[in-house]
Amino acid sequence: MELLREIDGYCERLDASYWAEPVNAVTNAAFMVAAFVMWRRSAGVPLARALCVVLAVIGVGSYLFHTHAQVWAAVADVAPILGYILLYIFAVNRDVWRMPWWMAALGAAAFIPYAVLTVPIW
Repeated sequence: MELLREIDGYCERLDASYWAEPVNAVTNAAFMVAAFVMWRRSAGVPLARALCVVLAVIGVGSYLFHTHAQVWAAVADVAPILGYILLYIFAVNRDVWRMPWWMAALGAAAFIPYAVLTVPIW
């Protein structure tokens, strides 16, 4: 994989320059603000705090992708989003549906084959 290969042809990007997607780059600050606000509100709830950390990492990764637009930055963008999805599914399974932790983890892991099968459809 060519990690330094430039990616073009999406969003508002017109060329390979750093600020070729200014709106997408700047609006990623909203992830950081949301993570900060929710961090303060989630004291004493470790899983909620973990979601806050991943949310902040999403903001950083997305900023990097929308400024650098290279393969490595795309990975930095999508990997935290996948982590957030899996952690969120685990949290809902465990805390809302009241599944035991192992069943909640299995349910979160089941998202991966589901996504592999359905993403090409959409």
